[in-house]
Amino acid sequence: LEEVRTSSIIDRDGNVVISGLDVYYGMVADALFVKWPDGTWGLVETDGTIRCRHTPPEEAFEVFWLYEFTQDGPLWVEYALGDDEYLWGLMSREGELLGEPRWQSVSRSGDLAAVCEAGVYGYTDVYGNTVLPFIYEDAGHFEGALARVKFDSSREGYINRAGEIVYQWPMP
Repeated sequence: LEEVRTSSIIDRDGNVVISGLDVYYGMVADALFVKWPDGTWGLVETDGTIRCRHTPPEEAFEVFWLYEFTQDGPLWVEYALGDDEYLWGLMSREGELLGEPRWQSVSRSGDLAAVCEAGVYGYTDVYGNTVLPFIYEDAGHFEGALARVKFDSSREGYINRAGEIVYQWPMP
């Protein structure tokens, strides 16, 4: 027999305001990030009001985590596809998927994210808009004014926020 764990949200007086949740995951966008037994995921206000309930776009997808990069922007949703394989997309705060998930990895620091799409790296803002083109073999997030990138198999270096090469060196 498979053990089924469910959780409930209670108010300060101990009254159950919503039950039947599969797992409690934490706070995102000032709400509880939860999973229901039917595989849907969403955000529930602490008073039990369901803010959004999201069905992954394909059966193979399982929502791994939601990330809030700004207080008013979209949520970044990370889907687990299997063994260490993930796909990222954007979701409105109401639970609507904003386009198809398309990024294989996201590394964010501040207002820019290093993202991988179709095996090539570039940079987007926190709304998913391309800021620096997808031309790098590998890319790290910006730490201050610079980010380390791999230009190709023969060289890597640092770029600034305008995409200009600040320093580069040959690969060993």
